[in-house]
Order: sequence, then structure tokens, then C-alpha cells
Amino acid sequence: MAKLETTCNEAYKSLRDVSYILASTSSLEPRVQFAIAEVLVLRTYAIYEGSISALAYKLASGAKYLNGKRPALTVVSRSQDAARKMMLNHGRKNKKDYLKWSTIKSIKESAGRIIDLTDPYFQNLQPYASIINEMRRVRNFVAHKNSTSRKDFKNVIREQYGVDRKYSAGKFLLANGGNGRKHLDRYIRSTNILIRAAASG
Repeated sequence: MAKLETTCNEAYKSLRDVSYILASTSSLEPRVQFAIAEVLVLRTYAIYEGSISALAYKLASGAKYLNGKRPALTVVSRSQDAARKMMLNHGRKNKKDYLKWSTIKSIKESAGRIIDLTDPYFQNLQPYASIINEMRRVRNFVAHKNSTSRKDFKNVIREQYGVDRKYSAGKFLLANGGNGRKHLDRYIRSTNILIRAAASG
């Protein structure tokens, strides 16, 4: 049976790699650092989405939490692939073409018909709703740079500093937040923590 530890350990290693690359860019000229930071936030967000979805598929197919407890399921799937297909179809009038993991609301919408909404998977992720949504908005601006994502990105800057600042995505990611930590470093650390929380039980 698939284990959550495997997903967690793969995510932790990938995030360590991202942190290493980030640290190794400090001697480069700013514009190069900014460009690399944008690539790294895309990678960090991909690790987040891939890990959170993989944990849901494993739990839905019978895997135990890291604390040894079993999740509360409405239906058990035979495999991770079957769990994904079940999430697309089970209890829905119209089949979904894909699942979303970009907000707590979308996570519940994707997996909440298979994993009970009172289960620790959802409860342990809830405290991280704000950082998940913040990462989503920054990631979307880096990926799309359209008017909607630009507006959302400006709102992130305003939330962090209380005023508007003319930051590119890369400059923002390498700027320090209120805790004195670079925003990208904060995203990497938060992703590590919330993956562990989702898997802990």
C-alpha cells in the first residue's frame, strides 16, 4: 500500500533543492536573481499542488496518516488512479474534467466527496488557507502576467506592506517581509510545513 511518507520525503527533498538554488544565486546580478526567483516560485507551487493532491489520492485509496490513523472516507478506492477518477465523478451531476488544489475551497471541492470534510486532511490544512491563496496569486502572476493576475499580485503587495510598491514578481519574491524573511523563502518553508500538516493526521 502506498505510504504518505514517500510523498512527504520527495517533497522535502525537492524543496531543499529549491532552497539550495535560491541561496546559490546571491552573488548574481539582481535581474538574473529576479528571473531565477520567478522560476523557483513556479517550482515551489508545483511541489505544493503535486504533494497535496498525491496525499489526497493515497488517503482515498487506503493509506494511513503519519500518526498511524486511517482517514474518514465516504468510499474507498482501489488505487490512486481510481481515487482520482472517483473524485472527478462521485456524487456529481456533471463529471469534472480536472481537479483543483489552489485554495482550501477548491481542495474541499475536489476531494470532499471522497474524504469526509471533518477529516484531519482538511482540518489541518485550514490554518494555511491564507498562505496557500497568497502563493496562488503570486504564482499566477508569474505564469500568466495578464490583467487579472496583475491586479491580484498588486493586492498581495498591498497586504504585505500596507502600500503599493512597484515590484516585479522577482523583486517581490526576494524582498523581505514583515518577519525579515524573503517571501520566496517563506513560501518554501510554508509549503514544507503544510505538506507535513496534511499528512500528519
